[in-house]
Amino acid sequence: MKNIYVDRIKEIQSKGRGYYFLGEKLNIISTIKSCKSKIKNILNNYTTLKDFYKKLPYYKNRYSKLPIKYSFINTKYTVNNIPLAELRDLNRHRTGSKDVNLYPRGFYTSKKMELDEKYKDELKSFKMLYHRILEKVLKYTNNQDDSENVCLYYFYLLGTQIDSFKRSTSLKDFIYELDLRTGDGSHKVYRDIYNNLDKDFFK
Repeated sequence: MKNIYVDRIKEIQSKGRGYYFLGEKLNIISTIKSCKSKIKNILNNYTTLKDFYKKLPYYKNRYSKLPIKYSFINTKYTVNNIPLAELRDLNRHRTGSKDVNLYPRGFYTSKKMELDEKYKDELKSFKMLYHRILEKVLKYTNNQDDSENVCLYYFYLLGTQIDSFKRSTSLKDFIYELDLRTGDGSHKVYRDIYNNLDKDFFK
C-alpha cells in the first residue's frame, strides 16, 4: 500500500501535471458498470435494484438469496473524491477485488459547519494550513528512499478526500451492500454514495 501514492505522484509529474491538493471540499462522485444487458428485460419493470430485490417472491431480508442466473453478474463501481473515513468502511467488504488511488484531492467537511459563521473562517484557515503541510511532506518524501515514503500517510486525516476507490464484485454482493448502506440508521455519506450507484445502474 505504501508505494501506491508515491508511484501515482511520479506518474503525474512525468506527464508535466505536477502535484496539487485542492484542499477544498469536492463532490463525491460514484459510478457503476455492470453487464446489465443480461437482466435488462427484467429491470425494465423496476427503478432501483433494491426494488427488484425486495419484490422477489422469497425475499425476507438482505441475506435472502438472489437467483443464480443473476448472482454472479460482474459489477464494477468507482467512487471518486471519497473521504478516508468512508474509504475505511467500504474497504471492509471482503468480496471481490479492489483498487485505490491515494492521491489527495480535497477535504470533506460537514455542510452544517461550512454554513456556520462561527466556524467559517477557522475552517478556511485550517484547510490552507493543511494544504501547506501536505505539500511540504510530499517534497520531503520525494527526496527519500521507499522506506521513508510511508510517513506521508500519517498526515492524512479522516476528511482527506482521495482520488478514487474502485471495486469489482458480484451483483449479489453489491445488492447486499446496497441494502446495508441505505437502510434504516445508515450513515448519510454512505447512503448518498450507494443511492447514486443504484440510480447510475439504470442509466
